[in-house]
Amino acid sequence: EGPGQTATLSASPTRPCPYGMHTIISQLGRTWLSLRAIPKTLIFNGRYFGFAGLFHLPVLVSHRVVLERLAGQIVVKPSLPRFSIRIGFGSVGLFDRTRSHTVFENEGTIDFQGAASIGHGSKLSVGPNGTLIFGDRAHIIAESSVRCAKQITLGARCLISWQNLIMDQDFHKIFDMNDPTGTPTNPDKEIVIGPDVWIGCRCTILKGAVIGPGAVVASGSLVTGVWNDGHQLLGGNPCRVLRNTISWRV
Repeated sequence: EGPGQTATLSASPTRPCPYGMHTIISQLGRTWLSLRAIPKTLIFNGRYFGFAGLFHLPVLVSHRVVLERLAGQIVVKPSLPRFSIRIGFGSVGLFDRTRSHTVFENEGTIDFQGAASIGHGSKLSVGPNGTLIFGDRAHIIAESSVRCAKQITLGARCLISWQNLIMDQDFHKIFDMNDPTGTPTNPDKEIVIGPDVWIGCRCTILKGAVIGPGAVVASGSLVTGVWNDGHQLLGGNPCRVLRNTISWRV
């Protein structure tokens, strides 16, 4: 500096880190979870798709999934990209996913018609005569249970929120004491959830229920019977139409 001048130290402007620490930690966490998923992913794909499945790997299975029973069959499209079906992943802030285990039990048929996601803590149980159908991009968020004894269809792009129960049977048979044939009075009945349906949290969808396309089911509802007009807001116990001609988006 010249005479009478005071030296000034100025810090050069700092460039923000392109990746914040939170982003880096999140990415490392996802990578770690993917690595821990390798054993069960290989077991699952090898069991259902044979040697070719070990290269194709259409299904990614979290290490937190309990593989209760790997029987029956799984149907996927041959052109489905790797890891298009994810079981046991996702995160909902209301639940402790480190202690939440997904349960997979299959003795029947599970038909994936495209990509699908079954979130952490969810339980799938398909009986020997059951067929569970996932439409393309059907999504179960977390902690929901599906019991299929006959047939359950989750339509394309449907969204099943957390802590829902969907079952097409009563588990126990009920008989008319005056009927000498001994025919049960409560047979299993198919459930159809149409495309683009949003099921709110803590709903119960029972056997015989039909929900039309584009419908929304309010939280805490009990759904039985046929509601196939589509684009309806359904809710309550018993379920009723709260509004018609509705649409929704994420």
